[in-house]
Amino acid sequence: MSINITAGALSLALLFSGGQAATAPNVFVNQAVAVATAASIETTAGSAIEEAKQYLKYMTFSRQGLIDQLSSSHGSGFSEDEATSAVEHLEADGLVDWNAEALEAASSFIEQKAFSRQGLLNQLTSSYGSQFTLKEATAAVDYLEENELVDWNAEAVEAAKSFSDITSLTKQDLYNQLTSKQGAGFTKAQAEYALKELGY
Repeated sequence: MSINITAGALSLALLFSGGQAATAPNVFVNQAVAVATAASIETTAGSAIEEAKQYLKYMTFSRQGLIDQLSSSHGSGFSEDEATSAVEHLEADGLVDWNAEALEAASSFIEQKAFSRQGLLNQLTSSYGSQFTLKEATAAVDYLEENELVDWNAEAVEAAKSFSDITSLTKQDLYNQLTSKQGAGFTKAQAEYALKELGY
C-alpha cells in the first residue's frame, strides 16, 4: 500500500482553502502524514504476521524462537515489538500450537542424533537450542515415551557407538561420558545396557 503524502496533503489544502495553496493550514498536511504512518504500521504488522506463518509452515519454532527469528538482523529484521505482536496474533487466532511444535522438534532431534531423556529436554529448552518452556518440552518427551516412539536404551547404544567412533575410550571413560550431566545424561542402567551391547 503506497500513499503520495505531498499530493494528498496538497489536494486537501486546496480543497479547504478555496484554491489558495499558499494559505493551506498545516493541520491537513499533518493529517495526511498521520494517515500514511498508520498505513505503514498496518502494512509492517501484516508483513510480520505473514512471515511468521511462513516460518511455521516450513520449520518448528518455540514462541521465543519465532520472535527471535522475526526480530533478528540475520532473520526478518522486524522490531521486537512487531515480532511479538505478530506471534500474539497467531496465538489469538489459534494458528499455532507450541506443544505440537515442541513434539515435532523433539521427534526431529531424535531422528538426527542419539539423546537421553535429560539430554533431549536440555536441547528443547536451552537458550542456545529451541527455547521451548520446560512444560512444553516435558509434554513432548512424555508423549514420545507414552507412545513408544523412543527407546532410551537404544539411544544409549547409539550414543556409545558414536563416542567410540570418535576416540578410543576405556569402559569406565565411556560409562562416565554416557552418564555425565555434562555429557549424554543417560541413567546408569541405560549406560550399562549400552556397554553390554557393545561387548564391554
